[in-house]
Amino acid sequence: MNKLKKYLSIVLLTFSFLIIFSVQKISAGTPTPHNGLFFSKTIPYYVQASSNKYKNIWSDALKGFDNNGAIKFKKSSRKNAYLLLSSRSFKAKSLKTPRSIYLNSRDISASSIFLNRTNINKYNYTHDELVGIAMSGIAYGVGLDYNSNPNSILYNKQTNKLINTKLSDSDKEGLIKTYGSSN
Repeated sequence: MNKLKKYLSIVLLTFSFLIIFSVQKISAGTPTPHNGLFFSKTIPYYVQASSNKYKNIWSDALKGFDNNGAIKFKKSSRKNAYLLLSSRSFKAKSLKTPRSIYLNSRDISASSIFLNRTNINKYNYTHDELVGIAMSGIAYGVGLDYNSNPNSILYNKQTNKLINTKLSDSDKEGLIKTYGSSN
């Protein structure tokens, strides 16, 4: 029953994002599409969490972006952060709520990603699943978009597995296409 609830939660999350965001169809091997970018390849972040559980989720999610070939994350004060990573309890069907503030149609000035503690606690997600959810929020927060590539961290249909837990080659290519290579 718990697995069914987890699956239904993922399906509801997917549908809520389909309503809000346009989904681009791509095939494996095509770079993940993007919807904006920060003006810097080094993105200062701040984790706003009091519990070790959520600090570790965000830490592991950021580590999932190591060696992506395009961007780096740098720990910062909240005042200087472009990316705020946090969790809140709220009544919504989604597991995460990414919000980005744009300077114009392309440039992101700030992003906040909140994990929904209400749904996370309700469905007893594993640490790895939570890291995948957090990575998906970060990927969207830095400008990648939801898509139809089943290997993408931003895959919009959760049919063959509940949650992708690592960046795909297409996600890395999308970051490089968006930000340029870090080499």
